[in-house]
Amino acid sequence: MDTSLLLIVLAVAAVAALLWKRQQGMATRQSIKDSDKPWPFAARSVLTEREREMFRTLQEALHPHYIVLSQVDMKQVLRIKDRRNERRWRGVIAQKSLDFVVCDYDTTVIAVIELDDKSHQRADRQRSDADKERALKDAGIKFWRLRNVPSVQQVQKIFGLYRPATTEMATA
Repeated sequence: MDTSLLLIVLAVAAVAALLWKRQQGMATRQSIKDSDKPWPFAARSVLTEREREMFRTLQEALHPHYIVLSQVDMKQVLRIKDRRNERRWRGVIAQKSLDFVVCDYDTTVIAVIELDDKSHQRADRQRSDADKERALKDAGIKFWRLRNVPSVQQVQKIFGLYRPATTEMATA
């Protein structure tokens, strides 16, 4: 048998095998969905313990002036102005979430806060963080990257809401 004919037969067989396997996978996925058995999902917390602490701090510091949202997809916050290259720019922000988004009550974005952990020391995360930061800056959105959870008073100072308690002396 000629070598080129053998290669063609092998290539056709490989394509046929891939198509068959793909079809089987589709059928399996559909049969799983049609099954009466419970699906294998369980609820989980959206935030880590540290993020929950930050969320509670932001809520206490900013309520009733602002709304605090957590784990927001970047594409929900940014609009792409360059329609000619929209697909390219969408790729820059795709699958990136923002830890905390602070909005006023008409849901206009006021600021974004990222709470970093050790994973942000990795080179790939630093590149992703730089993309986030630049996109938000160029969109005119205030951005803070924090390593630690601040106090309620620190958050209020950042947002211009801090009013130190005054002690009035009673006059006799």
